[in-house]
Amino acid sequence: MAESRESNKQYKIDVDVSEALKGLKAVQREARKATNALKELKEVQDSDVE
Repeated sequence: MAESRESNKQYKIDVDVSEALKGLKAVQREARKATNALKELKEVQDSDVE
């Protein structure tokens, strides 16, 4: 029968993701702005219908 072995290896990875986070935060800000603009547009369209 095959012998089972446990492996207890540890690896450390040091990654600088600050630029990626800045980019994601910028995308999030723009998405919020777009969402707010769409809400405003819907409110204006709804008020024009009434």
